Amino acid sequence: MSERKRILAEDLSLLESLLAKGGTIRNLVAATSLDKQLIKKRITALRRLGLISTKPEAARTYVLTPLGCRLAETKDVHLVEPYAIADKIPPDLGFKFAVGDGLYTGDVALSYREFTQLIGKIDARSLVFHLYRGDFDRWVAQVFGNEGKRAALKLKKLASRTMPPDHLRSRLVRIFSAELMEGGQDMKKRGMKNAGAEEGGTRG
Repeated sequence: MSERKRILAEDLSLLESLLAKGGTIRNLVAATSLDKQLIKKRITALRRLGLISTKPEAARTYVLTPLGCRLAETKDVHLVEPYAIADKIPPDLGFKFAVGDGLYTGDVALSYREFTQLIGKIDARSLVFHLYRGDFDRWVAQVFGNEGKRAALKLKKLASRTMPPDHLRSRLVRIFSAELMEGGQDMKKRGMKNAGAEEGGTRG
């Protein structure tokens, strides 16, 4: 919940200014009339929250992530809270598989579990295309926040190696399946802890 409270009115103004095509600090100063130092500070905070990233080809040009776009359009600050691995996510945040630029397969993952299942059967060309562009690790980190960080790090490490598509598929399935199991165990522990607390309260 603490992350949601860090969204300021100025942040919404910055996100709205970046919605169309992104921009630089100079563009944002001109578009919002906010102080340059304040803009730099809030850009750093918004990047940390997964709402803003930079263009690969232009490190000083800021663009919105899918989550940032949704927040800019809806002004709903509750969107900043990352989704849990067990959650179903909205269609516009789902992962759309492709085998090349603009060549979508029609498969969309609307949860971490669906994503894991699709990884096991999707066209191998799609795995290669997305992994080495960094699409997988960006999506996991942006949509699932802290719960996706471990998988994102493993994916970056995997992308530094070259291997046959079939080996790549098995490694990817292993990474995501492990996180699903870990997430399920965490939920079970939380449930047992809550049940114990309720029982203790009843006894008292």
